[in-house]
Amino acid sequence: MKKIIAKRNLWPNQTAYIRNGIESSDFRRAQKALQNLCKLSRQGLFVSKLDRAALELVILGVLTRASSDEPLRRWALNALAVVGRSESSLENVLEAIKKFQDEPQVVSAAIAAAYQLSKRANSLITQLDLLDPKLVMLSAMQAGAQPISTQPPLTVDIENDGEVLRKLSLVNIGLGKAPANLFDPRYSNGEIVRVLSRDGEPMVSQYAVWAISESDQLKVEDLGIQLNRIDDQPLNVQAYIHRMFGEKGAGHDLQHDILDMGLRSEHRKIKLETAIGIADHFHNGLDTIVQTAFIDEDDEDVSQQLLDHIVRHADQSTAYRKLALQQYEFAEKDEKLRLRMRAAAIEKEILKDFRQLDAEAQLGFLKTTTSEKNVTNNYSNTTNNTWNNSGPVQGNVAQGGNATNTGTINSQTVANSEEAIKWLKTAEAGVQDVPIPLENKQKLVEVLQAAQASPTKENIGIAHILLHKAKDLLIEAGNASDSVVKIAGLASLLAPFIS
Repeated sequence: MKKIIAKRNLWPNQTAYIRNGIESSDFRRAQKALQNLCKLSRQGLFVSKLDRAALELVILGVLTRASSDEPLRRWALNALAVVGRSESSLENVLEAIKKFQDEPQVVSAAIAAAYQLSKRANSLITQLDLLDPKLVMLSAMQAGAQPISTQPPLTVDIENDGEVLRKLSLVNIGLGKAPANLFDPRYSNGEIVRVLSRDGEPMVSQYAVWAISESDQLKVEDLGIQLNRIDDQPLNVQAYIHRMFGEKGAGHDLQHDILDMGLRSEHRKIKLETAIGIADHFHNGLDTIVQTAFIDEDDEDVSQQLLDHIVRHADQSTAYRKLALQQYEFAEKDEKLRLRMRAAAIEKEILKDFRQLDAEAQLGFLKTTTSEKNVTNNYSNTTNNTWNNSGPVQGNVAQGGNATNTGTINSQTVANSEEAIKWLKTAEAGVQDVPIPLENKQKLVEVLQAAQASPTKENIGIAHILLHKAKDLLIEAGNASDSVVKIAGLASLLAPFIS
């Protein structure tokens, strides 16, 4: 059954993270970012018009810089087929066809991009006499195009056509762009994929496994390799089999065991591809093996892929949620990692918690998520100001001294009392080191404690007003702006509960 893909724009966090990766001087990271962009486009997620031109420029820079290697050029061209515009990218794409004749996969990616970018691609491509007609046709297929040709219907001979043509054929099968009997009218594509997955050429076998993972028409059972003999395969093929079981093995009896083996492998490539494969997959018990793998893993790329998975599925696992919040807190000074985690959390509940932690960090006050923290009083400044409360507050919390309350707030229990108590505790701890007079501080703490004991709108409203009064005292006394921002931040946490 063909998947129905709902198209929408990528969120700004996702686009920013991808761009950050493409701009990296680390070729491996840049290539992963380009691959991620292409994968997201296959899932119906596209760069918004506002971000498209800037991202296109970055990708063109990768394509044209002299230091880029063959895989990076190839994936830059694949990405231009997704975000490129004819007026700004086509010339560079055509130049790549002429310049990299000794890199057939780069040429193929450029041909596919040209067909994606321009309706004139056919006439422009046919002018280049040196190109293999089969290479042109297979490349055009990737863009959903059919070049005008006098050639007979395209078939690829698995015995005599070269490795590049076999790999391009498998790409088209994986993308769902190939005709039903691309290799031989007597055999379905699935039957040939089964044969090629155990082909003696490791890269052809890898492409065959990838095609199974991507194709709507193929399933795990189309793999031509016995699952009890995975370890006999070349390392790259092993890695892609483990990845395939993450992406497409749902419901298979051996899925959990194969993923466990992949994450515990001694080979980095197998661990990395397994981690990529489970990015969008979760089943009961997976969190146990992933947590263990994440804690034990020393390789940064593998760890970050596992963390992406943990964040994406934090809503489904309490253990994942706790670990994700812990890692986000630890990354307080690592904005690149936080950006990656926010990108992984798009449309997930945990994104709200990440944003709250960001807000707290910006305000510079005590952060609490999964645990309470003690605060040491480092301030010695005091003022002699007194409370002068005149506002919409009338409550059952007794206040001594010079404070007076007038007005009304509804006495009504808040909808999310546990959340309210959490932030009231945060506010109580946060005011301990704020340089306001001790008498005023004690009264404020009493009000916050009373609101925790009875989290009504009335009591929280009183606490909210007194926090703002504390801010006013600080301003009048000319105290540090950091303390003013801190108190304002604490007050803002309570505002949603009295609105």
